Amino acid sequence: YESKVNFFTEIAHEVRTPLTLINGPLETLQEMEIADPKIQKNLSGITQNTNRLLTLTGQLLDFQKIGAHKFEMTMECVDITSLLRETVARFEPTISKKNKELALHIPEESIEAVVDKEAITKILSNLLNNALKYARHSICVELQRETEAFLVRVTSDGDKIPAEISQQIFEPFYQAAKKDSASFGVGIGLPLARSLASLHRGKLYLDSEHEDNSFVLSVPLVENTLRSLPKLEEITVETKFFPWESLEIKSKVIIYKGGNKTVLSLSVLEADLPAF
Repeated sequence: YESKVNFFTEIAHEVRTPLTLINGPLETLQEMEIADPKIQKNLSGITQNTNRLLTLTGQLLDFQKIGAHKFEMTMECVDITSLLRETVARFEPTISKKNKELALHIPEESIEAVVDKEAITKILSNLLNNALKYARHSICVELQRETEAFLVRVTSDGDKIPAEISQQIFEPFYQAAKKDSASFGVGIGLPLARSLASLHRGKLYLDSEHEDNSFVLSVPLVENTLRSLPKLEEITVETKFFPWESLEIKSKVIIYKGGNKTVLSLSVLEADLPAF
């Protein structure tokens, strides 16, 4: 396992810079509004694949940081309702292009939680990307507020994932047999998403009792913590253990409060993540 992570991480480091240098001129070409439809189509294909590789290298580097206890999270009060709508909106054109139906069940009310916005976006993007790749006809995205957490459910009607591998799919580099070989990945997206959920004291799992493939993300709101914070400009707190599941973390939390906004900067110094 460690040798695989190190190998892919080295590749990611080597590939990321050239990819970024390719992506810059590509963006310039697309802004030129070239009329030739063939050129536009080719540029679009190159851009999609370049972005795919950039996303993959980013996931590998994030996963390596978590394993090396160097992943930093900036916690702030985020409107989850708006964040989910924005994330889904980025996928809607592709979902429509692939002739798949999208059903949204997102409440009008604003659901706020103390999270790392970028990390939650990565989790949601991963779930939506998987649904897009493996759904036959339909994708359903739901958001609901529970007493102490928010819950996001992403359901798709692709080939049913067997209950016996519902945990294995969250293991790094695991790949279930698929009919469409073009859909293969390196098996890093779901493990990364679950690790990011765990760092939020949350859970990410496959609901095997659902008739379709339904992934559920549950993350605490942490509202009570916000209400109890002293009105100081900066507080430094060190803790060696967060009591959720089997996750043990030594972290440093810096809390900044100004006006109506509270921001928590969390640096993970040591994290004893569950063995994969």
